[in-house]
Amino acid sequence: MHGGAIAALLDTAGVMAIKAGVEPEIKEGIPTITMTVNYLAPARETDVLAEARIIRRGRSIAFADVKALSPSGELLATAQVVYKFGTSRKA
Repeated sequence: MHGGAIAALLDTAGVMAIKAGVEPEIKEGIPTITMTVNYLAPARETDVLAEARIIRRGRSIAFADVKALSPSGELLATAQVVYKFGTSRKA
């Protein structure tokens, strides 16, 4: 599996973890501020699982640790991601 696909999976899992813990009115528009991905092993299968954990959440910024795992549980990649939320702009 391409590294870009794994990065997208990690980012999406992080956003879903943020959305699970915020009020309904700010569930839209959660941009990624920074993301660092560490690839640890090749993903030889197309089934890759992601686990996200919010490590700190402030009023408008949240930090997440995310893992990509093979179906057998092998750690394939990790990511540290920072998200901005709670400020929606209307034109």
